[in-house]
Amino acid sequence: MADETKQDLRRRKGEEDFMVNIDVAKEAANLTNEEINRREEKRKRKLLNRDKVAKELGETLAQPATKIVKTEQQVVEASVDELTGLLNRKAVTAKLARELTRSKRNEEFLTLALVDLDSLKEINDGEGRHAAGDEAIIGLAKLLNGSRFRRNFDFAGRWGGDEFILILPASDLGDMAEKLNETIEEYSQQEFGKNLSRPFHSTVSIGAVEFNPRKNQSLDELVKSADRALYASKDHGGDQLAVTVTQESSLIDDVVLFEDFKAEVARENLSPAKSG
Repeated sequence: MADETKQDLRRRKGEEDFMVNIDVAKEAANLTNEEINRREEKRKRKLLNRDKVAKELGETLAQPATKIVKTEQQVVEASVDELTGLLNRKAVTAKLARELTRSKRNEEFLTLALVDLDSLKEINDGEGRHAAGDEAIIGLAKLLNGSRFRRNFDFAGRWGGDEFILILPASDLGDMAEKLNETIEEYSQQEFGKNLSRPFHSTVSIGAVEFNPRKNQSLDELVKSADRALYASKDHGGDQLAVTVTQESSLIDDVVLFEDFKAEVARENLSPAKSG
């Protein structure tokens, strides 16, 4: 009986040891799974953090490019006249300064012209015609921007109100005067206010001057010279071209109307400012 008890005890102990080993194995397995889960969660958090950092970095890197695009757009908007789409006075003045510097360096002549509507006030004063006045301004802008004498390096700008400016580099007044006069004729044939009960035509006056690289002319002096010619055109009824020229026998600039200028150039008694 004692032997059987000892045998039973040994068997029971073996069974207990076996069960303990099973429990230990189970515990070890559970710990391993917990560790795996913990590491998986940690890995996921790292991925999420990495994606977040990458997104923030990408947004940060994109900001300068966005700012550059906005800045360029702002520069363009600040340089363009809203109504006509041409360069505004500030931008076209800067352009003229650069072209004068280039003309001096290359010893090239340049033609500058001021163009002004003759009757904008009368157009705007008419009943319901204020929009028609804008139409006349836009029509002139389109003509100047796409005129027959326009080259890739020519520029038109809105000088202010109903006045425009043309910068024609590498050209002399003798060559450009005829084409400027043709522009006056072409504009006078355009009809505006077609939606009004009485459509209308308008006219323009132009004052032109030639920049001579050998003469010490400033930008302001050149513009004033063109302005003198413009007012001479208006004083003689408008709807025509007047030019500032230099007499061969004199260093004093003079202003003459286009027909007189054309006749004198044909007789070679008068030359554009290059003779100075």
